[in-house]
Amino acid sequence: DVQHNAADTLAHILGVDDCAEDAVVAAGAIEPLVQLLTDGNEHAQPCAAVALDHLSHQSVTRAKAVVAAGAIEGLMQQVMDYTWMNRDAPVASADALCTIAAVNAECKDAVVTAGAIEAFVQMLLKAGIADSRVPDLRRALIDIHKAYCDLDPWGRKDFKKLCGDRKFHEVLAMIASVEDLNTDL
Repeated sequence: DVQHNAADTLAHILGVDDCAEDAVVAAGAIEPLVQLLTDGNEHAQPCAAVALDHLSHQSVTRAKAVVAAGAIEGLMQQVMDYTWMNRDAPVASADALCTIAAVNAECKDAVVTAGAIEAFVQMLLKAGIADSRVPDLRRALIDIHKAYCDLDPWGRKDFKKLCGDRKFHEVLAMIASVEDLNTDL
């Protein structure tokens, strides 16, 4: 469909052409991409998240524009909607949130304030060990865990509280199953 094709084309162009980002921003594409996160179909949503991820990569100006356009809320909603049957948009959205948070302290604060830490923990819990072995999801879960540690490096107690005592060990086992972590949780 048209939404999917447009978002997919933008995501592809942004993924291969480093000079395209500013032109895409100048053309006013951020707001329609943000709109697709909530109003787009299941095929357009992950492409919109990937395009926003590419736009935010290593550019404070573009990441701030993505944040100003309201992307964090749409990306967060996608992350919270993660299920086994609905994982493409949530995983792409989690990647985009990680990219936005990595740009600078202001963007990181916006992602944290939106509840990304709790959403990432819930996504990890929902994914479980079985899902964590799917290659794309495995990579995303590793990125989410790294982003969690970057967002809240001293939050071990908060992480445990978010997981609940009983699930905490399940989450640690799942994380350990997808990555040999050097991070002390």
